[in-house]
Amino acid sequence: MGRFVAACVAVPVLASCGGTDGDEARTKPSGDAGKATPAAEETAPVTRASAEREVRAAVDAGGFGQPRFVDLPKSDITASCVVYGHVRTPEDPDEKSVRSVVAALEKNGWRRTGGFYKTYGSLFSLEREEWTLDVMTGSLTADQMAAAAPDASAEETQEFTGMTVTVIDRECAHAAIASAKASPR
Repeated sequence: MGRFVAACVAVPVLASCGGTDGDEARTKPSGDAGKATPAAEETAPVTRASAEREVRAAVDAGGFGQPRFVDLPKSDITASCVVYGHVRTPEDPDEKSVRSVVAALEKNGWRRTGGFYKTYGSLFSLEREEWTLDVMTGSLTADQMAAAAPDASAEETQEFTGMTVTVIDRECAHAAIASAKASPR
């Protein structure tokens, strides 16, 4: 698996998983994929609860079953701004299933801003309002998991194959970071 996707699958990090304008993961989608759908104009504002519901429905639509949602550690100043879920699979998720997840999200008003599917994994980025949603797939060895999350428990650093979904409220995260910087230690 590529190092970029590997790091993002192992640890949902606010600044590093978004990529840069030059990354393959951030390339512009072709056709109408990058345009807002009619559903986007009709949907209620995104909340943590609605993001989790939409992720559950999309992952289920892709045939993966129900994701396990995990709270970030309370020590993470952006923990209240992030919804993080994953699904373990016996093999790397296939392209059709991954694209079904992305299509279900697009039907709910998420706008795809980039993405790729490769044999070593995939990364699709979507946005709606001030929220960013990343769908990532692939495999990591236990050593890669431990290296990416050195403070994680032994259970959390087991070998992983499957899909992760990270949803971030950017305004909330920026406010949390700004508040932490402004607070004396």
